[in-house]
Amino acid sequence: MKSLFRAVAFAVAFAAMVGCESLSSFDFDSDAIVGGGAVAGKDYITGLKPSADARRYFSKSSAANAQKVTVSRYQENDLGIEWTDDGGIVIPPGVTIEFSNKGYCMDPHLPAPKSGDEMQLVRTASLIPMELRGTYKNLLRRAADGDEEVKSNMQRLVWALRTAGSNDAMATHLTERQREILSECAEGGSFDGYVAGIKAREMLFNEIKGAVGDKLDIKVGNVTYSAFDLLEPETAKAKVEAHLNSLINMGKNTPVVKSGFNYGEIQKGIYTDIKGNGSLSYHAKIANSTSESFTFYPMDYAAQVGSGDASSSGKKQRTTSDTPEEVEGRPSEDATGQNKPEMSASDKARLAAILNDALKKLPRGEGIGEIPPITAEMIKFDPNARDEMSYS
Repeated sequence: MKSLFRAVAFAVAFAAMVGCESLSSFDFDSDAIVGGGAVAGKDYITGLKPSADARRYFSKSSAANAQKVTVSRYQENDLGIEWTDDGGIVIPPGVTIEFSNKGYCMDPHLPAPKSGDEMQLVRTASLIPMELRGTYKNLLRRAADGDEEVKSNMQRLVWALRTAGSNDAMATHLTERQREILSECAEGGSFDGYVAGIKAREMLFNEIKGAVGDKLDIKVGNVTYSAFDLLEPETAKAKVEAHLNSLINMGKNTPVVKSGFNYGEIQKGIYTDIKGNGSLSYHAKIANSTSESFTFYPMDYAAQVGSGDASSSGKKQRTTSDTPEEVEGRPSEDATGQNKPEMSASDKARLAAILNDALKKLPRGEGIGEIPPITAEMIKFDPNARDEMSYS
């Protein structure tokens, strides 16, 4: 009978666990919306919540006051932190890494985040179309490697990828050299090929250039310019810089909401603490609380402020992430990864209520009397072992 209850308890608990406030909503890969960046906030990732487990873990590790060690890509270290050839950072069990990231704006129509903004990491797979993700990562790599031409065009190219397939001027009005750079970085599909495929369902791509100029005017804050300004390299550079500065100034006038949203969980037991430390810049802590090494790929993520609801700071542009050449690392109090965050008392109480409701609905066989209620104190739950839960 107890094994039956355990099976029922597991099924109900798994559903309950997904809804517990102590867990963030894991941001699994999903298809990006075509031209999502063309409409302010259209593809904002919603449903994200602060992670109580992450907050507890970082609080505990901070109290331990472990010594930080600066680790470089090509430097051996006692913590076991390593860089992979494909842009990942291997974080051993029980180790936390910290780094600052200066990125690019991913939303040409949203105000910029600022210092103090609480952020979580969201998958770029939800923001960049699958056919263009290889291009996106290659652009980031070339910019990080010091390619001055790519760096000088990078903001414009990120906006092109984010609006690709739409009629937004950022997607349609590129200089010849910008198209060449996109072609050079293409992997898995070209920018023009992607756009042509989308436009085949609507209109011929070349017809966009014949549109009336005033219909393609761009206005953001107090900056207004014509889409055709983007076709002349020097003019385009000045207009994009003015555009970005306008978004940054808009962001300076937005409030910073302190809700603990900066504590997130990108995977079970992989905790994040992300806060803005300037315009388009953030400071990140990534902690591996599990017993297995975890490879973190920064370019797979972008930093997002809030979930776009009334309790957050409102929708702000997402910020690109790149692989840092240097991080600060430290072991947690539990360097073996054996200390796992436990469910909070409130979550155990919620779970007990759900289990009791489920047990009441079980059919009663002959000789089975009243089942004693389950209390929160009776629940023994390992958050990393989803194949069993029990009570006593």
